[in-house]
Amino acid sequence: MRDGKRLIYEARLGFLRDPSDGHPDDWWVVSLEDLSQTKTGFWPAAAAMGLREAQLGITPDSWLGSDDRIVFSARLGQSVDLWTVAISPDSGKALGDPKRLTAGGLDDTQPASSVQGRIVFTSGETRERLWTVDLADRSGTDRPERVSSGVADEADPMLTRDSRNVLFVRNESAWLRELATGNESIVAQESIAGALISPDGSSVVYRGPDDATNLKADVRGGPAAVVCSGCGWPADWSRDGTSILITTGPPDSGRALLVDVASSESSLLVEHPEFTTWNHKFSPDGRWVAFHVTIAPDLRQVFVASIDGERPVPVDSWIPVTDAETNCAKPVWSPEGDRIYYLSDLEGTYCLYSQPFDSNSKPVAGPPTAVHHFHDPRWSIPSITSLRYEVHEDRLIVPLTERTGNVWMLEPNETE
Repeated sequence: MRDGKRLIYEARLGFLRDPSDGHPDDWWVVSLEDLSQTKTGFWPAAAAMGLREAQLGITPDSWLGSDDRIVFSARLGQSVDLWTVAISPDSGKALGDPKRLTAGGLDDTQPASSVQGRIVFTSGETRERLWTVDLADRSGTDRPERVSSGVADEADPMLTRDSRNVLFVRNESAWLRELATGNESIVAQESIAGALISPDGSSVVYRGPDDATNLKADVRGGPAAVVCSGCGWPADWSRDGTSILITTGPPDSGRALLVDVASSESSLLVEHPEFTTWNHKFSPDGRWVAFHVTIAPDLRQVFVASIDGERPVPVDSWIPVTDAETNCAKPVWSPEGDRIYYLSDLEGTYCLYSQPFDSNSKPVAGPPTAVHHFHDPRWSIPSITSLRYEVHEDRLIVPLTERTGNVWMLEPNETE
């Protein structure tokens, strides 16, 4: 608070398999005098109103002037606006429902308040769409080019084996785009998430509207069939089309299941006793799986594991691709399987790096290479949590957040 006696922060402990507090994620107030901490209860109230994160979480951006209100940015429906909520100076609890400050039709984010109560913030458009980047440009700064022409947000690109088509999600539906012609068609339309396309391009697997069932559908139409129920998110499809990797959801989040497409039989492939594992990806030869482990809220480490032997793969046989001091996530394989790409915020923003991989001798061979930088504030990597991207030959296909807008100011009388 402005008296300098308390600090407010956002806490996320979802990286732990069994957190001591069942729902620790919230805003917390800590006393700088005795270091006691209080959970504000803001997040449940915000969720009950339908508020969602506009960018990375709903963070307590700034104390508003000299009073006990916090100003923050959040999404309600399709609108991203500035909001305030009062925090009790005595109990540290959130008081009442959040109140909206702006409703200008654009995305209002990044508020900061002066002691006098003036608020400066950015107002503009923030859209997540598919882009392609030329990785052959060794400067690492090639401007991205749009893949599609839609106006809605797009995510989860996945190429077919011949790289002629790309599957992606738009408006909670799965779309297939022919890259040569630009023709697009809907292949699944029922509030889907995490869609995968088979290597031959004939079928899609996606997480259905009940948030627990994975369904398989023919791209040409027809009824969908259940692949597995209560299993999680589809993560990758093997090159031979026989198996799917599933990343499990609650109550046992962050494990990898290997599911046989024909029989729907599954087996546990990757599990850590303490931390969660994510972004499981088959190597092109099907002998390895790459993934990252969330070992702290903002620290992830990339591993590979051989899937030819014991299952689940023993943790002590996992091979580290990156160290445990640098935040690295979202590994994908090169088409030849001789290189692992991943994202790291080593330079302050998430950029693309690669690590040589030799499956016949030393698994991790040589130092990493910076492949492409995303330092331009107009185009940035969106939330790392749900990101999917593809690398084919010298092209990167990735959803990027494009921001355009201006800086605005609210006077104190406009925040009452």
